[in-house]
Amino acid sequence: MKLKPIAAAVAAASTLHIPSITAAEPAAENTTGHSHYIEEIIVSAPFARTAAETALPVTVLSGEKLQEQVADSLGATLQSEIGMANASFGPGVGQPIIRGQTGNRVQILQNGAGVTDASNVSPDHANGVTTMLADRLEVIRGPSTLLYGSGAIGGVVNVIDGRVPSQLFDKPAFDVQQSWDSVNDESRTMARVDFSTGNLSFHLEGFRQDSDEVEIDGFAIDELAVETLEEMMHGMHDHDDDHDDHDDDHDDDHDDDHDDDHDDDHDDDHDDDHDDDHDDDHDDDNDDDHDDDHDDHEEEVENTRGYIGNSDSESDGYSFGFSWVGDSGFIGLAYSELNKDYGLPFGVHSHSHEEDHHDEDHDDDHDDDHDDDHDESHGDEHGDVEFVRIGMEKKRIDLRGEYRFDTNILKTLKFSLGRTDYEHGEIEFFEDGTSEVGTLFENDGFEGRATLDLSLPGTWSAVLGTQFSATEFSATGEEAYIPETDIDANGLFFVAAYEAERFSTELGIRTERNKLGPTGGTCDFNETSVSASGSVLYELDTESNVLLGISRSERAPSVEELFSNIGAGCSRPADDDDLVLHAATDLLEIGNPNLDKETATNVEFGWRKHSGNFRAEVNVYYNEISDYIYLNLTDQEVDEQMIATYASEDASFAGVEARFEFSVLETDDLTLDWSIFGDTVRAKFDDGGDIPRIAPGKVGTKAAFYGSRWSAHLGVTRVFEQDDIGAFELSTDGYTRVSLYGDYHWPIGNAGELKVFVQGSNMFDDQIRNHASLLKNYAPEPGKNIRVGLRFSY
Repeated sequence: MKLKPIAAAVAAASTLHIPSITAAEPAAENTTGHSHYIEEIIVSAPFARTAAETALPVTVLSGEKLQEQVADSLGATLQSEIGMANASFGPGVGQPIIRGQTGNRVQILQNGAGVTDASNVSPDHANGVTTMLADRLEVIRGPSTLLYGSGAIGGVVNVIDGRVPSQLFDKPAFDVQQSWDSVNDESRTMARVDFSTGNLSFHLEGFRQDSDEVEIDGFAIDELAVETLEEMMHGMHDHDDDHDDHDDDHDDDHDDDHDDDHDDDHDDDHDDDHDDDHDDDHDDDNDDDHDDDHDDHEEEVENTRGYIGNSDSESDGYSFGFSWVGDSGFIGLAYSELNKDYGLPFGVHSHSHEEDHHDEDHDDDHDDDHDDDHDESHGDEHGDVEFVRIGMEKKRIDLRGEYRFDTNILKTLKFSLGRTDYEHGEIEFFEDGTSEVGTLFENDGFEGRATLDLSLPGTWSAVLGTQFSATEFSATGEEAYIPETDIDANGLFFVAAYEAERFSTELGIRTERNKLGPTGGTCDFNETSVSASGSVLYELDTESNVLLGISRSERAPSVEELFSNIGAGCSRPADDDDLVLHAATDLLEIGNPNLDKETATNVEFGWRKHSGNFRAEVNVYYNEISDYIYLNLTDQEVDEQMIATYASEDASFAGVEARFEFSVLETDDLTLDWSIFGDTVRAKFDDGGDIPRIAPGKVGTKAAFYGSRWSAHLGVTRVFEQDDIGAFELSTDGYTRVSLYGDYHWPIGNAGELKVFVQGSNMFDDQIRNHASLLKNYAPEPGKNIRVGLRFSY
């Protein structure tokens, strides 16, 4: 249901650039937001410095640059930045990848505090945060465990918004934005208001998004690839000797034979009138034709042409906050809610209820009363599961504050405390039209953080901090393969910086205690991790510098890595028929309670040219990870479901990322900037073999024109083929992504502005298979999209 325009303007939320004390942003030189000369303070770094001054590889998206790139997920918003990619799971989910790392190795923050959700437990779980309401995104590429905990071994994404005001506003500020997308008929409405009275500041924001199924060029499911993988996985005993030849043949013939044979087989059987009759006819026509062609398939999965089935989504959220602001600081409180409803593309849960004998046996022992009724209703009353949708609800209360001391040693005390109630239901829809929650994930708890800025003798400065979290994680229902677990973490860190005339250095250490206690108390994990780092930044001249950083970071294993399908006796079930399927990966995953913590040793060298008509950033890094934890596919099966165990092995990640920017033309009326960028990462196990689902390298260019009240951008990115593949993985073709953007600004009165904008993505309508996605063979990335929108600011 879409909001009416007037209601939407009041109830929805917008991505804005209202400044705050901790994230000040000077005004741009013109109304188009042409702001590459602006030096922003990096609030995610330990010290109040700009990107040019910190010895960390940092990416900042704010203002109009953020508005241009904002998408429905964090991963999609950041995928064009150097060193980053998107681990999508259909259009509804996109986890950020930083230098080949994702999931538990990338820490997602909101205003510097952890986001309590279930996104790291499974790849089909969306992040419990939205980019639509953000003022800015800050990404620290590389280990950041000193500041934000052992989960940040790969990097940090900090989503910064204004829900707790940190300053007084001279006058009320109001913004509203409305946009529409062509690829999925998406509507986004966002609005925000900030104002002050006396020493009190208030903030109110909200948004609503809803979309239909995503359009693509061609078929959603790559049936040849799916069949090849099934043969590889289920016939591994017979195919071990021929594995390499089979992959080579598939890769050589994939492009030539797949398109011709696949399309010829389907053109006669699928409805060619999808574009005209999508809403009324595509389900009936597609299903009838699909059934005729696939009667010999043991398990029926609907393939769709021209769109991704069950890819529509809805989301909404709001927040209300207020603060008391004085000369020495502020203290404030905010309440927020976020709701998401999205579908998992067809084929994801194809094995959930198709003669699933091991589930029946498991249910007899798992929970007699509930599961017997559950199985009976599934098998007898409802029939098979047709599709699955995710319903996510998150409620959060935030308390934040800052106090500035008037002493020579103590500078600033900052603190935050958050309480989150999170639930995530996997809703199964049956043949008879009924539905019920198959599995319910919940994660509730507190997270707190406090830092004290110090001024030490000489030119030394320091930050002393502490952080804690205490959450209760649970999963109930048919996919409850992880036991209810109490998760606690307590950390203490210290970072010191020394500044001289031409160079500066940072040194730091962090210790953290991680405890995970599953129900029953016989299989606790209790471990202390210690991380340390050092870096040097040397100024070559007033416009450039070089940096060298070395870090040793430790990461404690997560709840799914330790306890998936692990019972009260701290071991896997004696009978493999009692294993619970993880439908998102289509695997019987088994954790390892004896896993040790990961230890990553990272060395990085960087060069930056941060001002002038030519600007550049080049980073080269090598990350050696001892006891790297991964999901190992085995040669064991239960009812044709493969068993996978969490194991550890030494691994290495090496890469380079670069961006070069040129001011080609700059006059009073017109500015032209041109940039070239690219990145690549090589990830492999030390004993041989490639790490799976590593995003391929990319190279791109962008031309940006700016006038006094308009801007126009053209970008082209080439993503290369990925043939460095792990076990039971196929290579992925490269593709070219072309994007366009343009806007125009009109002044309204003395204080208002109206902006109209148009944005185009994937303009050549390529069928893009994302190698980093578990669903690359079931759901390609969206096809050609045109977004148009209006924004009013006052």
